[in-house]
Amino acid sequence: MSEHFHSRDDPHWDLVLTVAEALLIDGVYVVVLDSASTQEWVDLQWSVREAGRIFGLRTRIHTRASADPKDRSVTMTVTREDVTGEMAVNGRARLEALLRAVEAEYPHRP
Repeated sequence: MSEHFHSRDDPHWDLVLTVAEALLIDGVYVVVLDSASTQEWVDLQWSVREAGRIFGLRTRIHTRASADPKDRSVTMTVTREDVTGEMAVNGRARLEALLRAVEAEYPHRP
């Protein structure tokens, strides 16, 4: 898995791990963003793609705006497809291996 760590120096790496953990364990990641924050959208999309690439997941992002026109929040729901059935069998083990590798690379990280 170490060949996938070229992005670990990116300041958004924690978001990649958070998304990957949610997708592998729960199959879904939900977040509410401010629709005016383009950077948050970009960061989330990159993190979802990176998490999917690392674990070989096909991901989908569903976006839902608030029903209140004064509310600028947008709910983004990320889901995964387990095309091969592999995630149901060893998704947690792959996540734990990734976390151990990150901890080894950054031993002082909280």
